[in-house]
Amino acid sequence: MEKTLNYYYTIDFFMPITNFLLFGLIMFLIGFLGIIFTRKNIISLLMCIEIMILGLSLLFITHSIIFMNPEGQIYSILLITIAAAESAIGLGILVLIYRKKNTISLDSIKSLKH
Repeated sequence: MEKTLNYYYTIDFFMPITNFLLFGLIMFLIGFLGIIFTRKNIISLLMCIEIMILGLSLLFITHSIIFMNPEGQIYSILLITIAAAESAIGLGILVLIYRKKNTISLDSIKSLKH
């Protein structure tokens, strides 16, 4: 079997590349809608942000495969490291808020302004 790469197929799989693009877009939209519709829980907001970042990472990798350019893979690695730092900082702030207010509701964060 010859390993060729065209617009519709990846190297080893014979699966249309549009499936990867649609899956990345659906992941991003699920994360975006999760942020819009869940305004009360901080943990779900952090998870929705992670889903959005992973969807973008999949889109970067897919475009890297389509255009045979490694920049998308480099951006994807950068996004994953930023997502890890964001999770660590967000969970650290969440622990501090829980120690101070004994709740992780988003309303408790709004009351910290005063």
